[in-house]
Order: sequence, then structure tokens, then C-alpha cells
Amino acid sequence: MKSTNTTSLDKNKPMLALTFDDGPGEHTDRLLDIFRQYGGHGTFFLIGELIDSRPDTVKRIRDEGHEVGNHTWDHSALTYLTYEDLTAQILKTKGKIKELTNVDCNIVRPPYGDCGDNVKAAGRELGVSFINWSVDTMDWKTKNADAVYNEVIGNAQGGSIILCHDSHETTVDAMEKVIPKLLDMGYQLVTVSTLMSYSDTQLTAGESYFRP
Repeated sequence: MKSTNTTSLDKNKPMLALTFDDGPGEHTDRLLDIFRQYGGHGTFFLIGELIDSRPDTVKRIRDEGHEVGNHTWDHSALTYLTYEDLTAQILKTKGKIKELTNVDCNIVRPPYGDCGDNVKAAGRELGVSFINWSVDTMDWKTKNADAVYNEVIGNAQGGSIILCHDSHETTVDAMEKVIPKLLDMGYQLVTVSTLMSYSDTQLTAGESYFRP
């Protein structure tokens, strides 16, 4: 397994995390090509039921040093499920990720950001932390590359966790400008786990995080 390369990171330079939900999808490989061209790493929160449709893409995410995250099995709002069902949503996806990539994934992006007491209790039992965001690009709503670019560049700061969706072609179009621009601005594009570790934030099972 190839992990995120942190040897070239400078703890004195600002870091942020670009995160991508709802994959793997038809545009994910192009996004990976953009990262490969310009540099940096992202975190990909995968929907469990989609993983088997694009196993090579999922393996590529891992192999190229990005982080694989859990976005539940079928994107159900966890706060509306029974404890048993929400637990199954997380565990089934966790198992599928492990089966395909040998990654023991312990970060979950709760659909819609919903993370109530029942969900946090399940997280404590399962040993997973919940990752929300500090910047919402609203890419699912605008479906406009320029709007996504402006949201990211206008709101990015050190420690930001930025919510995007690689399921939208317009979002990947935006990343062709966003990624090199952020790098030119001096940001280091890192995975969520790397961002947390460099800020000395210890991820705790059952807790929900919006930034370090």
C-alpha cells in the first residue's frame, strides 16, 4: 500500500484538504490525472455500493497517495436510520474498502453532514471519526466550474476542509484551475488525516470534525 508522502511537507506552510464525495464515478480518474499533473493529494469519500463498479479507480486513489474515506453504503442520511442500520451502512462500506485496498478506513463523511448523538455513539463503537467541512463549494447546486473555483479560492485558508463532489463534471473542470492556483498561493494540498496530524489534532472515535 502506498501512503500519502509527507516527506516534502513543511509544517510552517499552510495546509488544506480538498475532499471529494459520492465517487467513485466517471470523472474520478480525470481528477486523479489533475492531481498527478500538478501535485498534492486529496481525500475521496466513497459510496460503498459504487466501489465494485470502478475497482481500478479505487485502487488508483490508494496507489497515488490519496486518502480513501467512507461515505456510507448508499448515501442514506444516518440520523434517520435505526442504530443497527446506520452501523451497517458504515461497516459494509468499511469492509468493502478493506477488501479491495487493504486500507482500514476509520474516517467517515456522514451524508448531508448529519451527525447526531446516535451516529456519534455508533462511531465510538466502530472506532471511526466523522469528517465534515469548513468550506462548502455548493458544487452540487451550481454545477458551474467558475462558481466552484470562486468558492474555493475565495474561502480557502490554512486548515480548511473543502467539500467537493467528483461525481460532477463541472467540479472536475474547476479543479483544473483550483489545484494549480492553490499551489501557487502557497497551500500544501494534503489528505484529511495528514492535515489533522500536522495540526496536532488527534482524531477521536465518535467525534465530528469541521477543521483541525
